[in-house]
Amino acid sequence: MELEDVKKLIAFDKETMQSVNDVYEKKASVIKAIAAEKEEIAKRSWQEVEKQVEDRKSELDKKIAQDKTDNEALYTKQANDLKARFEAKKDKWEQELFDACIR
Repeated sequence: MELEDVKKLIAFDKETMQSVNDVYEKKASVIKAIAAEKEEIAKRSWQEVEKQVEDRKSELDKKIAQDKTDNEALYTKQANDLKARFEAKKDKWEQELFDACIR
C-alpha cells in the first residue's frame, strides 16, 4: 500500500506542478496582453491628439488667411479713401501752400 500511496503522491505532485506552471504562463500572458493594450491605448491617444492639433492648425490657417484677406481689403479701401480725399483737396492745399509761401 505504501507504493501505491507514493505513486499517488507523485502523480498529485506532477499535477500540482503543471497547474502552477499553467498559472505562471497565464500570468505572463496576461502581463503581455496588458502591456500590448497599454501600448495600443497610448498610440491611439497620441493619434487623436495629433489629429486634434492638425485640425486646430487647419482652422487657424483658415482664420489667418481670412484675416489677411479682410485686412488687405480694408487697407485697399482706406488707401483709396485717402487718395480720393487727397485728390479732392489737392488743388486747395496747393493754393494754400503757394499763398503761404508768397506772403
